[in-house]
Amino acid sequence: MPKSKRTTARRASYVPAAFSKRKRTEQNQFCVAFPSNALASEDRFAMMLLTTALGGGVSSRLFQNIREKYGLCYAIYSFQTNYLDTGLVAVATAVGKDTEMKALNLIGDELKRFADIGITEAELNRAREQAKSSLVMGLESTNSRMLKMGNSMLILNDCLTADQLIERYDAVTCEDVLRLARDRFDFSRVSLSAIGKVESAESYIAALGF
Repeated sequence: MPKSKRTTARRASYVPAAFSKRKRTEQNQFCVAFPSNALASEDRFAMMLLTTALGGGVSSRLFQNIREKYGLCYAIYSFQTNYLDTGLVAVATAVGKDTEMKALNLIGDELKRFADIGITEAELNRAREQAKSSLVMGLESTNSRMLKMGNSMLILNDCLTADQLIERYDAVTCEDVLRLARDRFDFSRVSLSAIGKVESAESYIAALGF
């Protein structure tokens, strides 16, 4: 390919937004988001364990509370989306029209509790082992290895070994997760999107209790 001038991308930043769209769906789809770290941040390891403990599997707080205890949804999970300059951490779920406000209120309570008291050693250890096992099992796939190494070189200009990554996860403490939870779940910067037989986005933000 011929040479071309390297372009400089404009810096991106998280901006709170509220969005709702009426659509004929069986359930109403919700996503609640907050600002998070960039791809190369050293906080990425602690954030991975935070999102895992919060909503990263059947043993996570959101799954056990919103689905198992109250039976308000089939699926609920937390996730991260990260870019060179910024990122976001979010919770997504789908609920029925008649229980949506209760579900959002419980999600808000769980996020506040997470930011208030953090996680236990047992939760941290479970999240840590889940992250480490996923990493090790991914080594069995050449495609997974290729993508991971390529992304690391393009973004970080470095490629950490599996042992180095495991060391980073092992170094995360409950205090690290609590610090990030208090920083990330900034209720003054919450964003929300709602799709389905929905009301205004602002009414759903109010239901979260922010």
